Amino acid sequence: MKLATLCYLRRDGHTLMLYRNKKPGDYHQGKWNGLGGKLRPGESPEECLRREVFEESGLTVEAATLRGLITFPNFDGIDDWYCFVYTVEQFSGELGESPEGDPAVYSQDAGSPTASC
Repeated sequence: MKLATLCYLRRDGHTLMLYRNKKPGDYHQGKWNGLGGKLRPGESPEECLRREVFEESGLTVEAATLRGLITFPNFDGIDDWYCFVYTVEQFSGELGESPEGDPAVYSQDAGSPTASC
């Protein structure tokens, strides 16, 4: 079993997403996704969330809201994954390059990711 986090940073009707296109062999290659990743040993889901958001965006989470838990049985053909899903509406810092993909803003009005951040 793998434990992971998934986070959607939201502000003013917009959500930060990553187009996963940079990491060789990425299971999510070519897909839009929120930010997040696997928990390290001894790490809480919220600690993982904060670390992953910073690593993938350069942004610092000020406050996170746990929205639920999604289970993915046999997700990668090997393990069951349990994913803690969060939204973050309070964050700070400057958006940086992500080693995982290209960041873009999803607008609720536009219906798809549009402008690069």
